[in-house]
Amino acid sequence: MGRDKAETNAAELGIGPERLMITGISAGGGLAAGTALLARDRAFPRSATRF
Repeated sequence: MGRDKAETNAAELGIGPERLMITGISAGGGLAAGTALLARDRAFPRSATRF
């Protein structure tokens, strides 16, 4: 999953994992919601924003 990869490699990518944002429009909104729920269930750090 992209979010998992971004969080795992945050230091290498030069980003703070707590600053990741999940967004989507139309069908992408459903994917973003599913990703946010999966991240919650796997106890990832809370994303900065979920739209």
